Amino acid sequence: LGGTAARAIYAPLARPLAARGGVIGLWPLWYSYANLDLYADELMRMVDAYGALHVGIGSDMFGLPRSVIPSYAEFAELPGHLARRGLKEADTDAVLGGNYLRVLRQAMTV
Repeated sequence: LGGTAARAIYAPLARPLAARGGVIGLWPLWYSYANLDLYADELMRMVDAYGALHVGIGSDMFGLPRSVIPSYAEFAELPGHLARRGLKEADTDAVLGGNYLRVLRQAMTV
């Protein structure tokens, strides 16, 4: 596998990763999601599938060829998109970075 497919994770691998406390990041690739609304829809689908404590933004801001989040200005719009879909503030905070901080803190205590 090459390119972005080499870093993709599929449901049979994502489920056990989430079950052990891990975080699955969703890339905001322009060819998968034409805009932030569609990206937020997919984030919510992932939250439903894996739980809000196991979903994160796969930003790689400077590593993506083209993104629906090309800068941090667009990133700042995501909380509103997720709130309109009914995600609670604490869960939004988790998805938008809190989950990665939790995993990092756990890893640093090992």
